[in-house]
Amino acid sequence: MKPHLAAALAVTLLALSAAGARAQSASPAPRPSPSPAASATPAASATLANVVRSLGIELRLPSGWAVVGGNFESGTRALVVGPEAGGEAVIVRSEPANGRTLEAFRHGPDFPQPGRALRICNGTQDGWYADYADDRGTAENERYTGFVVIAVDAANAVAVAYSHRRTLAENDAVRRAVLNLCVR
Repeated sequence: MKPHLAAALAVTLLALSAAGARAQSASPAPRPSPSPAASATPAASATLANVVRSLGIELRLPSGWAVVGGNFESGTRALVVGPEAGGEAVIVRSEPANGRTLEAFRHGPDFPQPGRALRICNGTQDGWYADYADDRGTAENERYTGFVVIAVDAANAVAVAYSHRRTLAENDAVRRAVLNLCVR
């Protein structure tokens, strides 16, 4: 993803940190090496399942997807996950619910409107779904489209967005994974 599109997507949809947004480059991002200064950021060696679980969710993305960036240094924890080939990303944001309901969370300025209610986590949890498109790129391969699913439980408010270049077909396995996210 072009840096300006990644930053816009992150701010508009999920208000991610600049570190997470930069991780969505057009080519596969280099894996950062763990350092004491980055102790609050997921280590490149951490498995995707363990990092996702640390966000208070269950999300089973297809094989070949890995952590390419993130920031766990504040109350809002952001994670960027991508495939080796590039051109698509899943952005996860988890933050304390602070007593908010799904209704209150979905009306926040970070999420596209309108949307629709849906059942996630094998039909056991309420969620909210919204499509979006980023038309700011000058060429078709610089334009992105996707969707976001949000959910709230007593402890966490979570948003998971899937974004892909319009020139790429949507990944059905990723769609199924995001639509079946569980907040734990």
